[in-house]
Amino acid sequence: MTACSALILCLQATVKEALMFSARLRLDASVTEAQVREYVDEVIGIVELQPVQNKMVGMPKISGLSVEQRKRLTIAVELVANPSVVFMDEPTSGEPLMYIYMIKYTCISSVYIYIYIHMCVYNHTS
Repeated sequence: MTACSALILCLQATVKEALMFSARLRLDASVTEAQVREYVDEVIGIVELQPVQNKMVGMPKISGLSVEQRKRLTIAVELVANPSVVFMDEPTSGEPLMYIYMIKYTCISSVYIYIYIHMCVYNHTS
């Protein structure tokens, strides 16, 4: 598959199809299709993408998902791989609910989540 055809496939995939594809590629071969579907559905629930799970991902700012939905999909793509560690850089940029999604995921799994938040504090006294 060429990079161009892979891009076209991604643009034409629904949220659920993109997550199923990612999960199938990244999970162990011993995981059954039913288990993959169940896990993907669970992750979709965690990041609250149920209303758009059958919507095409589309192109940014042209069609498909909103910016916030794309951020949640990006996190979901990582979560369906069942990682032991997740690193997040500024997950609250634009959508503070990312913390809630990560806390929900941590509560149901045994994953470590490292979140980097850059705070620029300027204390100038004259």
